Amino acid sequence: MAPRTEARTVNAAEFPGGGEYRGEPGSELGTELGAEFNAELGTESLGEFPDITRPDAGVALVSTRHAGSPQAQRAAARATLAARRALPWPDGLLSFSFYTGTDGAAVMAYAQWTHRGASLRHAAAHGPVMIRGVGESDDDLARSEPLVFRRYRTIGPGRSSTAVPACIATPLFDVDGPERQRTIIDTLLAGPLARPLPGLVAAHFHFSTCGTRILNYAEWTSEELHERSLHSATLQEAGATTRATPGVRGVGCPRYRLAWSLAAPGAERPARTPE
Repeated sequence: MAPRTEARTVNAAEFPGGGEYRGEPGSELGTELGAEFNAELGTESLGEFPDITRPDAGVALVSTRHAGSPQAQRAAARATLAARRALPWPDGLLSFSFYTGTDGAAVMAYAQWTHRGASLRHAAAHGPVMIRGVGESDDDLARSEPLVFRRYRTIGPGRSSTAVPACIATPLFDVDGPERQRTIIDTLLAGPLARPLPGLVAAHFHFSTCGTRILNYAEWTSEELHERSLHSATLQEAGATTRATPGVRGVGCPRYRLAWSLAAPGAERPARTPE
């Protein structure tokens, strides 16, 4: 992974859609998009993954699509960035981040909002679609509408000079209602996931507001350590616990690299409160 460079703030007045660009230095696509962005604005801007634990983030909107190839992933990353930048930065949007799957096919968008009302107002004016460039028919766009999540609990040592995210793994679960959502998360965090995992920076457990999904947005220092963890006793036990819990079904664990991230212009990150 390339050395990390400290983020530099882009003047929001120079950026048509507002926001600070954060291209992930460890990502080839992020570096490429960053170079294009910098050439246009005449500034440097390398940065980091979004702060999932920021206390002013009331909801997270998450959308995933199957792009089908690395070339299609890159096209979607560019199209989504162009679409986001073409609009004014909306009130209540804290960050918007775009990821490409390490499988060479999947893409994901993750947006932090202060509250659901702000995202609904933006959707009413500009539509709910988060990912562009992957099919533009009505059916395609309907399939890309985001799920709405709230972060519930976070575990892990957190970021430091020696624990910097290089990728995320996103285990997703289908569940039968809100009670199951909290039960399985609490059970896992009190049981197998209470033990540390080498390379895990933090695991941020979210539940969907519709009561049917759980998302674990897990930050890892390397793809290799995440791959190794899948065969560990800790995650084997976590998988067995999930399978033994009625009303909870695992539906996959895609892994992603950050392509780019935009943050609200001129906003200071609020102080984080201990959990």
